[in-house]
Amino acid sequence: MSHHPTGTEARVCELIAQRQALGIAKYGQTVAENPLSLRDWLQHQLEELLDAAVYAQRAIEQLDQMDSERNDAALAKARAMVRNAITLRTKVLTGTISPQSMKESIARQDRELQEILNKEGA
Repeated sequence: MSHHPTGTEARVCELIAQRQALGIAKYGQTVAENPLSLRDWLQHQLEELLDAAVYAQRAIEQLDQMDSERNDAALAKARAMVRNAITLRTKVLTGTISPQSMKESIARQDRELQEILNKEGA
């Protein structure tokens, strides 16, 4: 029974084939033809894994920064909405806006806040 990879696995196989072609172009031989010692192969693997760890850490830091920026923006929006709600309530108390207008404005803000929460996956 022969199985041909599909989806993600197929893309990984394609990447392996591309890497092999680059390796042959650079070194003039396949990995199987390379006479390095087992220790040398393990040293190469260690160096590649260390590079991968650096790349993973860099990506994690970028995601953390993006999360922080989104959280800062959401927090700023929430603060503005709280300030606006306080202003609206003050206007109701002073008679410069009707309670109905205040309810409509707060409902609009609630919808905006819900949209923010939905985008954040909360």
